[in-house]
Amino acid sequence: MSHIILEDRFTTHQKIVFFIFLELPLINFLASFLKDFSALNFLFIILLGLLTLSVLGFSLIKLGFIEDHGKLYLGNFLFGKLIFKEKVKLKNKPKLCILKFKKRQRLGFMSSAKPNMCEEFECFDVNILNENHTKRNNIISLKKETNSQKAVNFLTSKLHLKHEIYHPNFE
Repeated sequence: MSHIILEDRFTTHQKIVFFIFLELPLINFLASFLKDFSALNFLFIILLGLLTLSVLGFSLIKLGFIEDHGKLYLGNFLFGKLIFKEKVKLKNKPKLCILKFKKRQRLGFMSSAKPNMCEEFECFDVNILNENHTKRNNIISLKKETNSQKAVNFLTSKLHLKHEIYHPNFE
């Protein structure tokens, strides 16, 4: 079993939203239990502390690929350890390509002066293709071109996939 860890699963904006809407209320609720100490409050403090740490850990998840006995999985990693994986179906998809897109992410809750504020970025989608390139499935979207090249190198070296330029043949 071999793996490669590529990028963060969540953007910085998504992590900020996690912190504001999940972490801060949990920390505030936890602080309210610290005022009077009893055995029941101690149990709530431990449970809320674990919940706070799990939400924090959830925001630090990274995406990557796992190859296990010729099968491909999309993996989610926390501190380099595999948390969970999802199988990628490669049936009748012997080729792969990278497609480059320009995307925008709206930054809600960030500025009342510019409510339509957005961040533009380029996205590199790694797709698996059928023989004629008429059917494609996006398996991962990455923000850095170097990471998409690392993904392609990993997939072509570990699996029987061939990297090609996307050119559909509908004949």
